[in-house]
Amino acid sequence: MIDKKRLLALKNVAGGWMGLGTTVLVNFFLTPVVLHYIGDASNGIWILLTTFTGYYGLLDFGLRPATARYVSRYEAMKDTAEMNRVVSTSFVFQLMLSLVMMLVTVLVYVLFDQLFGVGPEWRKTGRLLLLVVGFGTAVTTPLSFFGSVLEGLQRFSIMGWIQTASSLIRAGLLVFFLQHGYQILAVGAITIGMNLLSALLLTAITFRVAPALSLRWRDVSWETFGILRSFGVLGFLIAIAQPIRFQLDSLVIAKMLSAEFITLFSIGARLSIYSIDIVQMLAQIFTPMASAAQATGEHDRQRRLFLMSNRYSAFVALPLGVMFLLIGKTIIRAWVGEKYVPAGYAVLAIMTIPMTIHLMQAGSPKMLLGMAKHRTLGIALLIEAAFNLALSIALVPYFGLLGVAWGTAIPLAISNIFFLPLHMCSLLKVRLREFLVGAYLYPVLVSIPFAAALWAADRWIQATRVGLLETRIGLLETLTIGGLVYLTELALYYQFVERRGR
Repeated sequence: MIDKKRLLALKNVAGGWMGLGTTVLVNFFLTPVVLHYIGDASNGIWILLTTFTGYYGLLDFGLRPATARYVSRYEAMKDTAEMNRVVSTSFVFQLMLSLVMMLVTVLVYVLFDQLFGVGPEWRKTGRLLLLVVGFGTAVTTPLSFFGSVLEGLQRFSIMGWIQTASSLIRAGLLVFFLQHGYQILAVGAITIGMNLLSALLLTAITFRVAPALSLRWRDVSWETFGILRSFGVLGFLIAIAQPIRFQLDSLVIAKMLSAEFITLFSIGARLSIYSIDIVQMLAQIFTPMASAAQATGEHDRQRRLFLMSNRYSAFVALPLGVMFLLIGKTIIRAWVGEKYVPAGYAVLAIMTIPMTIHLMQAGSPKMLLGMAKHRTLGIALLIEAAFNLALSIALVPYFGLLGVAWGTAIPLAISNIFFLPLHMCSLLKVRLREFLVGAYLYPVLVSIPFAAALWAADRWIQATRVGLLETRIGLLETLTIGGLVYLTELALYYQFVERRGR
């Protein structure tokens, strides 16, 4: 029998994947529509500015993951008073952060021409879009903060439902307004509007789920802020490294090539980003679980969570990596057309193997955050990020877009092969062989028949498909065949391994 904690984990994963799966599918089908109506250059500007404003989250200094960690800790200890101090203190900081974001947006608006390599014909639209996205992000920040509270309460499934509804409504609005002649500013306004509505709903549900939770000025504590800051500063190192590793590429391309090339690069890179989102949605449930296990002194459970979190991550990461390598060209062709296949697949192929190795260990950083043992990880990721940025800049003049891809892939492979597994095994007193076998034996075995089925189905089906519609139908048939094979294998694994507690 599966214990209640594992059932909660499965429920959270299912809910999170529902939300993320909807978002991924919506974005997958929406991307060619948006490209058709606004073009490569306009889409490149959208990616550039949303990437830039995404860095606003760094101003948080790690307080959101700190909030999630301490909410889960005090929830496990049944200490409502301390939990309210954490939430009230962090919320006040988020309000101040919102004002800082507005000031930064105004400053960037003034320096727009100096910061971004955008042609003169796009500068007016770019500035307006910056105001929409920048101020919208600032207003949404204090409300979306309650997602961290729900994470600490291990209510990821609720967030999944909200994400599902938001993605579907956003897609419908975008298609409607684009078909009626609206352009990139409408894309920004609709996206920010749906983010705000989702954050409002998230806030209301949080207080309904946790009726004892309250926001009171007297609970705002400088001492509590110090505790959150101590944890958050280390998380801040990771937060700085993350966008440099995976999101700064568009800024490098804009400055050293042009905004149009961002779209070409993003086709392959975005599939990798989707895989990150999918696996991280699973892995994030292990942060509060690890925190709760540490709070109650369950060290054996921490070691079991270490193996389980990476095994489950591998069950998702491996088939995604196999799919991108074997049928990546078909995916891109069916997604956005033949025009984007050469550059898109080249970027995807370079990044897939190191990205898969990275995602197979997605549980490890989440465990370190939950145990408040993430100092060394933060330093290592900063070194990787700096190496990533320097290598990308150095390789662009020689290899163009592929130089940026190699600049990301090489440091990512080094850190995830030579640092992370050895560090985790040493910290939790787990032998490396025990980790490799316990975490990856079954995912590898399950992925082999899936790879064979996917490769054979793609070669057989696509051999007779010529038009875009036929290619898309063929891709759906290929994914269906591969998916049925993989689900069958997962069912066998669950029946003969998971249920028996191996």
